[in-house]
Amino acid sequence: FHAKNYGTNFNYQDFAAMFRCELFNPDEWADIFQRSGARYVVPTSKHHEGFAMFKSKHPFNIVDATPFKRDPMKDLSAACAKRGIDFGFYYSQDQDWHEAGGRGNNWDVFAITFTMMVGIISGTYSTVFIASSLSIMFIGE
Repeated sequence: FHAKNYGTNFNYQDFAAMFRCELFNPDEWADIFQRSGARYVVPTSKHHEGFAMFKSKHPFNIVDATPFKRDPMKDLSAACAKRGIDFGFYYSQDQDWHEAGGRGNNWDVFAITFTMMVGIISGTYSTVFIASSLSIMFIGE
């Protein structure tokens, strides 16, 4: 299917250039979360394939690799904070395809945690917690 529809030289990472979020409205999402009674939200911020749904040092992220050019985790965390909903980041670090060592590479979870902490300190994100396959960390107020 892939080769037939995209060609043999079209890699998984090439899909990022096609990733569009024209209809993404973080306030609508947060309203739905609030109406459902959610007290916290934990979207997948980075999955096995290494694509980050936030601005990261690695260029395979939604800000640098897509036409969207925005950080939806930042927007959604702010929308949730306005409604008193705790916000977390799930990162499937244990099987990250783009980080050295993949399964069991404990150093990478600290890199993402440091990125989020710097973002909180600089005002990028409000209070968040980070959940990975190895740990949960609460950061912020």
